[in-house]
Amino acid sequence: MPDIISAKNVLSQLKESKVFKDWVKNNPKAYLCHVFFLFGKKEQCQIGYYDSKKDLITSFDVDKNVTLGTTEKPFKPEGMEVKEVSMKDVSLDFKEAIAIVEDIQRTKYPSEKPVEIIVILQNLASHGTVFNVTHVTHSFKTLNVKVKADNGDILDEQLVSIIQFSGK
Repeated sequence: MPDIISAKNVLSQLKESKVFKDWVKNNPKAYLCHVFFLFGKKEQCQIGYYDSKKDLITSFDVDKNVTLGTTEKPFKPEGMEVKEVSMKDVSLDFKEAIAIVEDIQRTKYPSEKPVEIIVILQNLASHGTVFNVTHVTHSFKTLNVKVKADNGDILDEQLVSIIQFSGK
């Protein structure tokens, strides 16, 4: 497992950065909507803030430094609300959520070894605040597991062929 930074640490790093402080002056009503980690050939951390008045998400890339990323319309069905992530609802961290999903992968899908792991801390209308963990596997499948951020309960689990996505 990669050396995983905690969500609280990267949020603290973001909030202490000049880039974020300057941005938030012009966007005081924007709220945290996701913390994204990618582990694999390349590691990446991105934090998103949503402005409901503008219907835009601004992303910040957090590494050794914080840089302003893109500002885009959210990828969502029309009328769907982008919900705020409150860190008060988060008891687990990325490392624990990934360990839960790795245990599922080892016991139920031992031949589905991950090439990349994508983890998004987000608040979904259907599940609340979750770690949405996706393993992209060697066999061109995705194992997606939604782990409740406050207690580690498994809310949803799906193994799907990537090839099936092209037909939908």
